[in-house]
Amino acid sequence: MLIMAQRQMKYEHQPWFRRLQRWRAGQEGTISELKRRYGVGRTLYREHAGCRRWVGGVIWGYNLKVAFPSLLPQMPNSTKPLSLYAAPDVGVPRAG
Repeated sequence: MLIMAQRQMKYEHQPWFRRLQRWRAGQEGTISELKRRYGVGRTLYREHAGCRRWVGGVIWGYNLKVAFPSLLPQMPNSTKPLSLYAAPDVGVPRAG
């Protein structure tokens, strides 16, 4: 048993294995963010083609957010999907 554990530790500490573990963790984090913040967990379209459209649009929007963060309005750091936030009132006079 001890020999197997040592062999496995040696195998899992190789640079390529650790690199793949980090890549996988990053992908899982991205999927989690897409589900929580962008609502990918539930599509409003029907059938496979509609689902592909929904996910494609969400991924396109996510890629824009990552590539050009300064061009997008700053949203609160929350687990609510971004679509639930109202657009900011720009140019609307405030009372008081």
